[in-house]
Amino acid sequence: MAKDLRSFLGELREKLPGNYLEVTKEISSQFETTALLQHLENRKNFSTVHFKNVLNLKGAGGHAVVSNLTATRENMAIAAGLPPEQYRGELTRLVSARSQHLVPPEVVSAKDAPVKAHIITGEGVDIGDLPIIRHHEMDGGPYFTMAVVTQHPSWGTAPGVHNAAFHRMQYRSPRETGIHMSPIHTWQIFKSYEEKDLPCPIALVIGHHPMFYVSANMNPPVDVSEYDLAGGLLGEPLRLVPSETLGKDFLVPADAELVLEGEILPRRREPEAPFGEWTRYYGPQRSNPVVSIKAITHRAGPLFLDNFIGHRDMDCLTLGWESTVYNRVREAVPTVLDVCLPFSGCGGFHAYIKMKKMVPGQPVNAALAALTWGFLKLVVVVDEDIDVFDEEAVWWAVATRVQAEKQVQKLQGIRGSILDPSIGETVEHDAVVIDATKPFGKPFAESINIPRAYMEKIKLEHFIDLKLLNR
Repeated sequence: MAKDLRSFLGELREKLPGNYLEVTKEISSQFETTALLQHLENRKNFSTVHFKNVLNLKGAGGHAVVSNLTATRENMAIAAGLPPEQYRGELTRLVSARSQHLVPPEVVSAKDAPVKAHIITGEGVDIGDLPIIRHHEMDGGPYFTMAVVTQHPSWGTAPGVHNAAFHRMQYRSPRETGIHMSPIHTWQIFKSYEEKDLPCPIALVIGHHPMFYVSANMNPPVDVSEYDLAGGLLGEPLRLVPSETLGKDFLVPADAELVLEGEILPRRREPEAPFGEWTRYYGPQRSNPVVSIKAITHRAGPLFLDNFIGHRDMDCLTLGWESTVYNRVREAVPTVLDVCLPFSGCGGFHAYIKMKKMVPGQPVNAALAALTWGFLKLVVVVDEDIDVFDEEAVWWAVATRVQAEKQVQKLQGIRGSILDPSIGETVEHDAVVIDATKPFGKPFAESINIPRAYMEKIKLEHFIDLKLLNR
C-alpha cells in the first residue's frame, strides 16, 4: 500500500498513541479549531488532532480536519521510518541522506488514484464547501496552508519539472483565492507565464504523508523535481495521476486527500492578508496575485489537512530546511555531527551546529556555510559533548566557553526574509556567529559527571515507583 496521510495516522496511533487525539463534538472552522489547539499548546501538548465534525464556510458539519500532524519530532521520526525516540540528529541525518537519492515517481491511471473518487469541475466548484480554517484574530479570512504544485514551462518541448512549495492561499469567493509567493521557484514559474500574458497552472495538495510536505519545504535546485525528492524521502515512488483541467502532463499526487486545480491569473493583483505567519507575527496586507479554481478532486470521506502555522506544526516541517543546512555545513566541515534549527528561532532564524573540532577556524567555516542557506540570523557552534537539540545545553556552552571579543562575530548585508518584522526595506539583515567550542589544543575545565559504573548500577525503578513519575 502506498504511503499517504491515512497510512501515517495508522502508524501514529499504533506507535505513539499519546500523540493522537480525536474530537467528535461539532466545532467551527472559524477560530474554534485553532482555539482548541492553542489550549493544548498552553499545556505543552502538541498532539495531532483529528477533528471529525467540523463546520465548513457555509455552516454545514460533518467534515474531517487533521491538524498538528507535524508538530513533534517524534511524529517526524515515525514518518521517516525511525523509532519515535530517534528524533534528534538521527532524523536529520536520515532525511539528509535520503534527499541525496532521488526516486522517480510512478504515474497511475485515474481508476487507481484515490484522489479521483470524486471530481468536481466548472460551475459545480465551490471551495466554500470545504472546512477552510481561519487561524488567528487578524487573519484576512480563511486560509489554505498546505503545499502547492506548479510546473516549469516547457513552451512546446518536453514536459517541465514539477515544483512543490508552501504558499498561503486566502479564500475570496467560491472559485477564487489570493496567493502569497516568496520570490523563489513558484514565483519565477508564475512570472515566466505572466510575461507571455498566460495563466500559470497550479494545484493545491491537501492531505498527504508528512514526508511529501517535508520535500515541498526543501527548495532543491531548480532542475530537481520535488516529486523525485518526495520519493527519496518516502523510500518509494510517489504515485501521480494526470490532472483534470491542467493537461495530461501536469501531474498531481494520486494518494492525496484533496487536490484543487487552478490558474494564477496574469496581470491581476488584489489585496491579500494580514495572515499569522511562521514567524509568529502577522504578515502585512499586500497586493498579490489571484488564483482561479477550476476543479476539486478528492477521496471518499476526505481528511482536510491544515497546518497550524506559527506554532509547532510548522516547526517540524522545517526539518527539510534543517537537513539542507546540515548538507551544506558537512560539505564545508566534514566533522560536523548534528544541526538543529530550534523552534525558539521560528525554525528558520537560528541554527545550532555540533562538531568535532580538528583544527582552529573550523567552527567559523561551518557557520559561514550555514549562512549561505535561507534566513539565518544566529549560528551557534558547539563541541561534540553538547546536545544541540537541548537548548539549555547549547546556552550553557555559550555561558561557559565564550568570550565575546574573540568568539562572537557580526556579519552584515545578508539576504533575509520579507516576513521578518525587524528587517528593513532592502530585505537584508545582520547575522551573529558564536563559536562556543573549547579552545583547540589547550587545557580546559572538565564538565561534572556521575561515575558511569554507578549510573549503570543505580536503576530508577528500584527506588521510585515509575507510575508516580509518569503521573
